Amino acid sequence: HWTTAMERLLAFRAAGNEDRFFDLDFREVQADPIGAVRRLSDWLGDPVTEAFETGMGRWWAEHAAGREDNVHPDAAEFGLDLEEVREQFRDYTEAMAAWT
Repeated sequence: HWTTAMERLLAFRAAGNEDRFFDLDFREVQADPIGAVRRLSDWLGDPVTEAFETGMGRWWAEHAAGREDNVHPDAAEFGLDLEEVREQFRDYTEAMAAWT
């Protein structure tokens, strides 16, 4: 299902719809979540207010202790060959590197 979705996404963007997307790199969001939301909101034409930014910062700080670590399970545990999965998503991964 996901490979089909990624193929359709790539085709849709390539058909002249690039301006309909705002891409966020997950690592960027982890490093600066408020900055990422601010950039997205600006792109949408609805800038983040100071009150929203303050509230988001407070929420982020209050919930920091409860965040789970980012884990990377072994694909083989799920019956998957990681290299095969990477190959199926290769076109998307290469395009994503340019988008972000």
